[in-house]
Amino acid sequence: LRLTRDMLELRSIIDSQADEPIETLERFATRLCDMVSADRVAVYFVARRSGEQLQPIVQCGPPLPAGTEGAWFRHEQALAKIAIDPESDGPGDTDTLRSMGNGSPVASSISMPIRVNGRVLGALCLTCRELRRALDVNRRLIEYAAEILSKTLHRVFDEATIRRQARHDHLTDLVNRRTLDAYLTAEVERVNHGES
Repeated sequence: LRLTRDMLELRSIIDSQADEPIETLERFATRLCDMVSADRVAVYFVARRSGEQLQPIVQCGPPLPAGTEGAWFRHEQALAKIAIDPESDGPGDTDTLRSMGNGSPVASSISMPIRVNGRVLGALCLTCRELRRALDVNRRLIEYAAEILSKTLHRVFDEATIRRQARHDHLTDLVNRRTLDAYLTAEVERVNHGES
């Protein structure tokens, strides 16, 4: 019953309207972090133009202890890479983390791929400072979160593509006349109001 309630709550966050999709993703990740008692939740995106590099688009949770940020993010990114690797035999988890070696500030973790139409677009990573079974116990909720993120990212990409097509000329890839006029009007308004 709790699982169903949590799934519905995550779904309502995704379905809510926000000015920016990133705000919705931040609210979603923050709430998921609370639900599963993780210290950090991150959503990574595969940036195709930068040679398949993983870029964090959302990272939430309390501030990390001083001096651990670099190591934490390296391990988090390594877990995300494992999650998106088609050769890996499952999601990155605490056992995967142990195989990376000692010295990690992350004691337990789980990461899931985010797929759209069979293509991996990124990863959802949850990490904890202490060894916690909460991540394993909540695996179904985390899998659901990765699935709903997949559907959401697909919708966001479709909307972004439509908006871009509406603003750009398909032959020259330059902004069209309507978009240029809107930019110029906004710039004139900004200058007239003394903004710089």
